[in-house]
This record gives sequence, structure tokens and C-alpha cells, in this order.
Amino acid sequence: TLFRSMEEERRINHATFRTVEIQRWVICGFIGIITGLIACFINIVVEQLAGIKYQIVKDNIDKFTNTGGLSFSLLLWAVLNSALVVIGSIIVAYIEPVAAGSGIPQIKCFLNGVKIPHVVRLKTLVVKVFGVIFSVAGDRKS
Repeated sequence: TLFRSMEEERRINHATFRTVEIQRWVICGFIGIITGLIACFINIVVEQLAGIKYQIVKDNIDKFTNTGGLSFSLLLWAVLNSALVVIGSIIVAYIEPVAAGSGIPQIKCFLNGVKIPHVVRLKTLVVKVFGVIFSVAGDRKS
């Protein structure tokens, strides 16, 4: 892309080139803002799901503290964690498998010109977000 940028600079005048550069920086800024907003959304939803999960387990512990049966509470906690992780896994595996993993190798390939189907689609992003939410909420320790 460096060669193409130099070619662009030779073909168009300086003012037009400066406008293109400003547009590129504005787009990069918007991408950064949107990424930050998505990360905040993930964090808020994970905290809410974890809070619901812990409230259910706490209510169960309070219920069985005097009568015994705390092992059921431990089992409930394990089942809730497993259910959240399974939901996240099913979403990724059956709706958009390319959303599995970190995505860093796929994006590096894409930026180097390798065509990987479905990597930069809105559907992939949405599935990745909800897969992360359910997986992290299922493994939340604190």
C-alpha cells in the first residue's frame, strides 16, 4: 500500500491528497471509537450475566445452608457455568465458525492480501461478541 500511496500522491494534487489523508485518519478514529464501545458493551453484559449467575447461586446457598445440601449449590454453579460456555460455543460453531479463536491470524492474513471468506462481516462481529460474552461470563471467577 505504500507504493500505491506514492502513486496517488504523484497523480493528484497536494490538497486532494491531504483531504484523503484526513479522511483516512477520521475513519481510523471512528474504528477505534466503535471498538471501544463494543468492548464496553461486552464488559457491561458480562458483569450483568455474572451478577445474575451469582445471585442464583447465592439464593440457593442461603436456602440450603441450614438444611444441608450445599453440594447442590456447587453443582448448580458448575451447571450454570457450563451452560453459559456451551451457549457461547454453539453460537460460534453453528452460526459463524470463522468467529472462533482470537481472530488475529485471520486479520493478519486479510491485511496481507489473503482472501479468507467471512472474516470482515457484521455477522462475524456479532457472533464473536456474543460468543465472548457467554464464554467469559461462564468462566467468571470474581
